[in-house]
Amino acid sequence: MRYWNQFNLFALIFFAISVSLGASLVSISKAMVIVSFIWYLIIINQKQKIQSQSQLIVGSWAVCIICSSIAWLILSTLWSEASPKEIGSAVERNIRFLLVPVVIALISEKKVSYKVLGWMIVSHVIVVGLSFLMYFGVHIPFVQIKQPFEYAVPFTSSLEQPVMSALVVILLWYLKDEWKIRWIKYASFVSIALCIVNVFFIMMGRTGFLLMLISIGFIIFFELPKKLKVLALLVPLFISFVLFNTSTRFYEKTQQIKDNLTKYEEGNYDTSEGQRLDYWMRSIQSIQESPIVGKGLGSWKKEYQRLGGKQNNPPSNPHNQFLLWWVEGGCVGLMLLIAIFIMMFLESMRLDKHDSRALICITALSLVMSLFNCPFYGVGMGEFFMILFGALLATGKDSQTSMKLPKALC
Repeated sequence: MRYWNQFNLFALIFFAISVSLGASLVSISKAMVIVSFIWYLIIINQKQKIQSQSQLIVGSWAVCIICSSIAWLILSTLWSEASPKEIGSAVERNIRFLLVPVVIALISEKKVSYKVLGWMIVSHVIVVGLSFLMYFGVHIPFVQIKQPFEYAVPFTSSLEQPVMSALVVILLWYLKDEWKIRWIKYASFVSIALCIVNVFFIMMGRTGFLLMLISIGFIIFFELPKKLKVLALLVPLFISFVLFNTSTRFYEKTQQIKDNLTKYEEGNYDTSEGQRLDYWMRSIQSIQESPIVGKGLGSWKKEYQRLGGKQNNPPSNPHNQFLLWWVEGGCVGLMLLIAIFIMMFLESMRLDKHDSRALICITALSLVMSLFNCPFYGVGMGEFFMILFGALLATGKDSQTSMKLPKALC
């Protein structure tokens, strides 16, 4: 039992650290978590009783919806006309949702949740620090080479890193009071500032810009008294105006949206916005043909090509999570995806104040991102969300609001 506890904690922390460090480490750490979960099911769970009813019901409805969603998507492979390779890849990507109940099961109490989230924060803040070094021209020998060095993205991508920073800002803000040590609390404020500056002045991902603005808006909304909460809507707009006039990257990338839409109207589809609009149009055409049960898991790419998509080598998804599940799983799949978001919001009501607000914000950010991307579909980014959902839901196993993080992270 003692050895499993040690291995389990190590696996969870390693998993939380790896999601900011690239796909290879994610695969290794995820395998360790799965081994720990199998051990838990076969041996540990048979030897110990559930200590409280809250441990039995925490996240139960969200877990039920997630399992039902995966079951429906796998069932849809029966009528999918995609190749076995595409179906296999789609199954692998979508069963990532099952990591949520796995993380919930492996986290025994709130302080373990905070420990896992704490190490996730530390890992990402280090990545942000490396990003600053790259931006100032410091050579880092072990960073990825898939993207240009000047993008200042050490391990993931220009889409994923700023999105992760927006999520980490939420965690830093709502977990800062869980640390008793004063310097760690001050370090939280410094880390928030570093993440915000990195996203708005160094990163190039427009999704990251949007999510960071929303994160700031949410934090302000919850902190303001009721009479002034409307200001939370104005502050992100004001920040956007300031950034438009002070941040070269923010100005260029936001101005690019207008330019690309103009190109699309002129018949040029070879832009980020043009490609997305083309993906979405073909998705709607496919939905009209089979709106209830969809075309089956893994079929989106084939459907796009069949319906005359403009891109010769399209991705595996339409850069919209809702349209992807609607095309492949039909209206049933779409309703199940919406139900996952709804249940995350409802489950957050069972948690303590700060945990609840963190889960609300992160769920809202994932919903917004799902309108422009498939955040749960890629290695690293998908696991990042699964750990956040699972670890925050697991805080409901312990309602002691006085529980604090240990003085050390290990």
